[in-house]
Amino acid sequence: ATQLPPGYDEQVAVTTRATMDPRDRAAAKEKKEQTKALLDRAFDKLVGSQVSALKSAQSKSLTEEDEEKYRATLAAEREAATKKKRKVLSAEHEELARTTGLSGQVVALMARGSGDDDDDDDDDDDDV
Repeated sequence: ATQLPPGYDEQVAVTTRATMDPRDRAAAKEKKEQTKALLDRAFDKLVGSQVSALKSAQSKSLTEEDEEKYRATLAAEREAATKKKRKVLSAEHEELARTTGLSGQVVALMARGSGDDDDDDDDDDDDV
């Protein structure tokens, strides 16, 4: 192999010397490809690790933001549920629930339905 003057790289030397031995050209090309592959791997390793670190930090912050939104939603729903007015069963209905073994919800449903004057179960306006 020949010594290159300072400031020349191998590709310039290979392309400018037409009389270079084909084996030397092939070796120089192979070395250039190996160097390029090595630099590409080093770049991918360096940049890839930085990109993955950024992605994990971003996904972690999104997760924390999502959790905060979820907590706020739960708190709002809990607040709405506690402010909801509940119907209280009368003493008569409580006694009915105790003696019959029916659920308080069933007794409340029966109590709510007992105030209707419409005896038919269909949705039309006729009383037949």
